[in-house]
Amino acid sequence: MEHLIVAAASIENYIGQADRSIEAMKRWVAAAKEKSAELVLFPELNVNGYIPAPVAHEIAETVPGPSTAKIVALAQEADVIIAYGIIERQGHDLFCTHVLVNGQGVLGKQRKIHVPAHEQPYWKAGDVIEVFDIGKAEEGNDEALIVAELDPAELEDRRNHPNFLAQELRSELYQFERGSKE
Repeated sequence: MEHLIVAAASIENYIGQADRSIEAMKRWVAAAKEKSAELVLFPELNVNGYIPAPVAHEIAETVPGPSTAKIVALAQEADVIIAYGIIERQGHDLFCTHVLVNGQGVLGKQRKIHVPAHEQPYWKAGDVIEVFDIGKAEEGNDEALIVAELDPAELEDRRNHPNFLAQELRSELYQFERGSKE
């Protein structure tokens, strides 16, 4: 069985300052890579900031878009997979989206499904839970479920998917204390 080494970084986000956020991500990815991480996870809306307010329309980006291109380049340089959060624009609609990239591009994206009432005026809910191929998982399976919203009722159908690994994926988790690498 192969192990997937995962780093989870809880970092400050900067409202409307995607480039500043991506610079902070670079430091955390480097620290994670020093610990042999293969998958680096960043928080909800870490790229353009958590801001359920009208300004969200001004700072939202398409996926792929400018920030995605920079994060793909970061993933390629570090030879890691990165999951990051962004306010995604699709047409006139906005979504709270988590994007999964490697050095070749976007592997997938997950739009937030359970949007609280205070966020609903600013972005819509997603309507599907996806399984993304990350190229490395347990027992010969080559897909892993990347999910932030583990509602058992909604996931019941996914449990029968041959590659459902949310509970079985054996990972090493490195957490870095805030402030040590920012």
